[in-house]
Amino acid sequence: MIDLDKKIPQPYAGLIRNSSYLTDAFPASGGRLIDSFVCGVWGSKMMSSLMRNNLTTRMHSIRTLDRILVVSDLNIGDAVITQSVISGIRNFLPRSFIDYMINQSASDLIKGNHEISNLYPVFTGRPYPNVKDFIELRRIVTENRYDLVVNFCPLFSRKKDFGDVNIIHGHNAIAPGMLKNETSSSEINHMILHMNLFFQKLLTTKFKKARNDSFKGVSVFISDSAVAKSRDFLSRIKLKFPDHPVIYFNPDASSPYTTLPLKYQVDIISQLLYKEYNILLGSGYSSKGIEKTIIDALQGPLSDKITLIPFSTSLDVMAAIVDRCDIYLGGDSGPLHIAAAKKISSSGNIFFRNRTAIFSVFGATPARIYGYDSEHSGFLASNQRAPSRVYAAPSPCHNITCIDKKNKICKVIRGFESLDTKEIVSDISQFIYKPRKAGFFMQE
Repeated sequence: MIDLDKKIPQPYAGLIRNSSYLTDAFPASGGRLIDSFVCGVWGSKMMSSLMRNNLTTRMHSIRTLDRILVVSDLNIGDAVITQSVISGIRNFLPRSFIDYMINQSASDLIKGNHEISNLYPVFTGRPYPNVKDFIELRRIVTENRYDLVVNFCPLFSRKKDFGDVNIIHGHNAIAPGMLKNETSSSEINHMILHMNLFFQKLLTTKFKKARNDSFKGVSVFISDSAVAKSRDFLSRIKLKFPDHPVIYFNPDASSPYTTLPLKYQVDIISQLLYKEYNILLGSGYSSKGIEKTIIDALQGPLSDKITLIPFSTSLDVMAAIVDRCDIYLGGDSGPLHIAAAKKISSSGNIFFRNRTAIFSVFGATPARIYGYDSEHSGFLASNQRAPSRVYAAPSPCHNITCIDKKNKICKVIRGFESLDTKEIVSDISQFIYKPRKAGFFMQE
């Protein structure tokens, strides 16, 4: 089978790569110039108006919307957050068939979502689609004769991938509004919220709202068997500090531009261990073996105080374990979105705490677009009954093109040139010792 990875059209890839050359040569001024150009042009009122008017006209030309397909981007985190599109459409079309195509790896987290008519966990490529992904996309679109396809994978951009079906490329549709909001710190600019609200506003031009559910964020759905496995794991491990808080630390991220450098990871974990907090350390999937590198880098007996989450742990079991932790701490990654999502029992038989505080550290990617923060304006809070905080590492060259990490070719990665690790640990301690703290094993 031929590998199509390098033959796939990649919108804006040239712009992204050239932006890397510019910021390599002129880090600070280059980053400001890029933001000024991209946000000023594509985020202008004129561009937003043109996009909205074009899509409104197309929406009115579609006779019925009985069958809709939503296509997620290929990463696990995208499969979780793009559910917000389905929730928005359901507010107007409660009886339509709404199908969802996602990466196979996210299947166990999504298949309990009753708003989805048919789930197609068929994608296997990441970060680029492979031949099988294109074949499955064409097959499903052809067989189901959809009235509309909402596509959030920018690499599925060719007309022949969808045939004659009406299609909205979601990333292009929401981009002008989000770019405009990046210039205003007061506007919440999270991808989850804009996916939901954009399609609600679009459908308002043709349909009446059928339900008035307030949107709080996305959920993940966990089976009884995954919960049983998580409980078995937690019962077998011996916490080093049984009566102290438990922190799930995820050291991994999907890109070098978003992976917290080793020195900062070791520094944060060391400070937490000296405070006698229990650390559950996740395994690396993109950065394989990073957990072992961290353990080796810890000094003296500190490494013996860490509990390692096995590499074989599935995502749904990981989600159940995170629900039992006081805090989740990590960078921009799929597990961050899983941790921030509300946990729901697929069977209805399990009660989840949904009280995990979410602390995240961001490098290249814009923190307001993908991070969760319940204390600062312009951010979306996590879907947990607990605080969430974002720490954006200062970077001289940071700009909006950093959102497309797979096409970045910077010679020097400056996303984490400095980071105040003491601030992060201090904030964690302040949260932990608040009177409202819910302990690790206090609730079932």
